[in-house]
Amino acid sequence: MGRSYTPKFRIEYVSVGCGITKAGWDGKFYGKPTVASLTKHAVGLNDSFKPGGVNEHVSKSFPGARVTSARVVRQADGEVIVTWSAL
Repeated sequence: MGRSYTPKFRIEYVSVGCGITKAGWDGKFYGKPTVASLTKHAVGLNDSFKPGGVNEHVSKSFPGARVTSARVVRQADGEVIVTWSAL
């Protein structure tokens, strides 16, 4: 079996239709948590709700589903590293 570990950072999304969602921030895939990398990630997630996207089924259940804000938090102390807002 594989090892489990706690990611250094987590991302928290606030979205229409889904509430607050938390996930690990994969630094190898997303890079350092910066405004640019968080913006790219959040915009990509919003694109996934569009027709043909991997989360199209969510927008069918919750019309208008989209991420309205996101933030990256350091797990060790809860410090917010970077924020993004669509508003």
